[in-house]
Amino acid sequence: MTTFGPFSLICLLGQGGIAHVYKAWWRRRHAVVALKVLRPSLARDDLAISLFHREAWLTGVLHHPHIVRVYERGQANDCAYIAMQYCSRGSLSDALHRGRLPLPWSLAVAVICQIGAALHYAHTHNIVHGDVKPSNILFGQDGRALLSDFGVASLTGQPARGGTPGYAAPEQAASGPVDRRTDVYGLAAVVIAMLAGEDALWSADPWVMSFPAGVPARVRAILARARDPDPSRRFPSVTDLVGNLAGCWIANRR
Repeated sequence: MTTFGPFSLICLLGQGGIAHVYKAWWRRRHAVVALKVLRPSLARDDLAISLFHREAWLTGVLHHPHIVRVYERGQANDCAYIAMQYCSRGSLSDALHRGRLPLPWSLAVAVICQIGAALHYAHTHNIVHGDVKPSNILFGQDGRALLSDFGVASLTGQPARGGTPGYAAPEQAASGPVDRRTDVYGLAAVVIAMLAGEDALWSADPWVMSFPAGVPARVRAILARARDPDPSRRFPSVTDLVGNLAGCWIANRR
């Protein structure tokens, strides 16, 4: 295995615009971690380094059972790194690509409630995630859903710093100010991906999205409201969105 500072790199888990993520063995703590390492080509890029450390700081102040934990940040081999909780059961994106849609409503509601709780907690700290999507929802060994990657997070009221097409709200594309309703949009997009697949996210009108026959009309209406291009017409918080969706699930079980 390749050595990187106090870590032994086991395998590459993924890569983004400015960093690689490895499964690694932390020799000092005798533990497996997810190690995010700034790309060597950006080791002297002040902007990239600033963004990288900003992510570590934002995630480091959030301690919640459904947010991936940051253990340590530092530098080795002239590259900045963040050592984080390793989630052994992959991502929601992996599950969507393996399974048949729609996912069981009970599983979808469990994910929604857990990630909704994580987002609500971040919002109480005035942090907007800004990139809620299946690949940023991971599963721990115990099956819990965990929110990861605060790389484009912003403080409430600040301009958007990016996002993923299909999941990013219109105000993000316009580099406008973001707030908790921005994450309402993203979480609703995740629910749509679980119930109807990502192709449904590209509908020009949220009220005419294509869903499988088994998705209740009330759920479709809730998701359409949550994905309204105008933030003032969305649910005011993820708690309101989650509560409405969970209420539909309870009603359909009767």
